[in-house]
Amino acid sequence: MRNHLIVLCSVKENMNKAMKNSMSRTWKKALGTGMLLFFMASLFAQTTYYSKVSGDWDQASTWQTGSCGGGGPDAGPPTATDNAVICNGQTVTLTGDVTIANLTINSGAFIDGAKNMEATGNIDIDGTYGDQAVMGGLTLSGANATMDGTG
Repeated sequence: MRNHLIVLCSVKENMNKAMKNSMSRTWKKALGTGMLLFFMASLFAQTTYYSKVSGDWDQASTWQTGSCGGGGPDAGPPTATDNAVICNGQTVTLTGDVTIANLTINSGAFIDGAKNMEATGNIDIDGTYGDQAVMGGLTLSGANATMDGTG
């Protein structure tokens, strides 16, 4: 009887160890998968950049990720997967061809420069998109893209 009890205790201990190891592996896999999904989501996330001063498109000092007039730290420049908002009273000069997801030019804002711009999403122009005599092209290429505004 005593030998049977020792064998049963030993079996129970082995089963507990196996369950702990199995659960540990399951949690590690779940945690790893969750971290991978979070990383992938942040990798493809769009950021909205707001002009904070007049300046060149390609300069970080022209952009912030806060709202217009927010006075946040330098950020940017916006890339092809980002959104850009040109804020009232500011002129942003294109220094090279640019691709952007969505573009908003607020009333009283201005984009200047003899370069091309492509928006793969939406364009809303209530300000001014340059002097057409010297500006490059403005292309709207998104599948469901719209152009709107009063400028």
